[in-house]
This record gives sequence, C-alpha cells and structure tokens, in this order.
Amino acid sequence: MSEWDFLWDLQGQEYLDAMATGRTYADSLYIEEQQERALKKEKANNNMYFSNIETTIDRFRRLHSEIIEYYQCIEYDMKRIYSAMSAEDFDENMEWLSNDNWGMILNKLKKLDNSDNNPFFTDEEYALLDEIRTRRNFWCHQCYLEWVYIGDDYKRQSRLERMTRQLENEHNRAEKLQRKMERIFIEEFAEE
Repeated sequence: MSEWDFLWDLQGQEYLDAMATGRTYADSLYIEEQQERALKKEKANNNMYFSNIETTIDRFRRLHSEIIEYYQCIEYDMKRIYSAMSAEDFDENMEWLSNDNWGMILNKLKKLDNSDNNPFFTDEEYALLDEIRTRRNFWCHQCYLEWVYIGDDYKRQSRLERMTRQLENEHNRAEKLQRKMERIFIEEFAEE
C-alpha cells in the first residue's frame, strides 16, 4: 500500500486539492474539528485560570480588609489599655493618645505596663506587637504593588497567590493578638 492510496476514490477538484495538500476534504474537516476542540479546551483552561485569578483576588481583598481591621483594633486597644492602666483620667488619656502612632503608643504602654513589675504582656508579646507594627506598614502601603503591575499574567497570578498565603499567615497572627488585646481590656479594665 502506498502513501498516495487515499487518492483512489477522489475525483475532480477534490483529487487536485488532495494532491496539493496531501489530505482529503474529510481529513481537512477532521483536522479543523481537532483544532476547534483544542481551542475550546484552551479557552476552558483560560476561563478556569482567570476564574481562579478572580477567586484569589477576592480572597486577598477580603483578608486584606480584615487584617486592616485587626490592626486598627490592636492600636485602639493599646490606647485603651494604656489609658485604663494610667492613674489619670481615661478619656483624657485617650484624647492625648489620639494622634500618636503605633510605635509611640507601644513604647508608652510597655513602659507603663512594666512599671509595677507585673506586666500584662510578656517581652515576646511586645516584640510581636513591634513586628506586627512593621508588617502593618507593609500591608497598608506596599502589598498591592508587589503584584498589581506585573505584566505577565502567569507571573502576576503566581505572585498574587504567594502574597495571599503570606497575608493569610499574617492575618491569623493579627487576629489572635487582637482578640487577646480585647480580652485583656475587657477582663482587666472594663467596668461591669
């Protein structure tokens, strides 16, 4: 059997086209169908890819929003705890601290908390509060710039996924610390 045996039943223009291309009309239709299937499969994969991007972006934005909430509550709870620890007027202290940043409040709280040698927070917790202060600055001012301007879709998605995992870890740490700060204020200083 020869490689040209497929020409035997062909006639006219189909025969001439098959001689020129090396394939019949049926072969051409089959190839087109396969190409269409491949394009549909690629499109479905791209849709899944871009759907995954949206899911990751939505998750990132939700976690980012929540971690900012935790940071604000931690900072506010530090002010409340400091104001409650102080022998002075609570409301006056809250007003006095209103323009202080996290680092200033943390230093004042640590100094006051350790003044009676019976601190509410350990040195490790103060170190964690300071570390979270630094990370807060990143998550508030830099994190979107780490992936938004990457031109390549695959690289941008990979970076976003990595940033989302990092954010999730930070989120969990901030959530635990925020709950502890709130619990200390409520248990030790809140009036019943």
